[in-house]
Amino acid sequence: MRLRDVSRDYDAGGRRFAALRGVHLDVRRGESVAVVGRSGSGKSTLLNLLTGIDRPTTGTIDVGGAALHAMSEGALTAWRGRHVGIVFQQFHLLPTLSVADNVLLAMDFVGVIPARERRTRALHLLDRVGLADHAAKPPGALSGGEQQRAAVARALANDPSLLVADEPTGNLDSRTSDAIVALLLEQVAGGRTLLVVTHDAAIASRLGRTVTLDDGRVARDTVPNVLHAS
Repeated sequence: MRLRDVSRDYDAGGRRFAALRGVHLDVRRGESVAVVGRSGSGKSTLLNLLTGIDRPTTGTIDVGGAALHAMSEGALTAWRGRHVGIVFQQFHLLPTLSVADNVLLAMDFVGVIPARERRTRALHLLDRVGLADHAAKPPGALSGGEQQRAAVARALANDPSLLVADEPTGNLDSRTSDAIVALLLEQVAGGRTLLVVTHDAAIASRLGRTVTLDDGRVARDTVPNVLHAS
């Protein structure tokens, strides 16, 4: 993953607002990175750019050989579905579907996993996150921690190489938070790249690297020899 001179501006009330300013950043495959900083420092904007949800105003973004800044919306959608798994703070599970069908739906949208294998894979992923006995239940019948584990299973549905999580433990107690972070770190051991936006220093300390944003710039980076924004 390689960002060069990446900026993102927004219009707010008729005025131009810079969410990110000239960011340079390299992340190697298989790294686990915590993205930290005060509210409004650009953390979520950075994740949105790295996942192709948003586009940079200036600069280039290369993720696994894909030049995100130059891709069409359709190509970005297809790329994201195949290569990126996203875990949100609010879970975003569909309440009218079972937990298994929520995971299955992610595969149906992308179409990479053969249709005959999808339900078996969905049940396997739920088993991996400790939810095999809850597969047929609606999300509302699960605790917050269980719903977040289901969200992790859904994020893994299409075997993504990049896993991103935006404040994934913000609504959970400390014990459940620890379990979710351990589950995410298991994916790094399997070769995935993991980026986690968090405000929790204890969680950040468990990841291999911490990138601190301040006023839209990379203020600190725990890994030496990485280019920083000026």
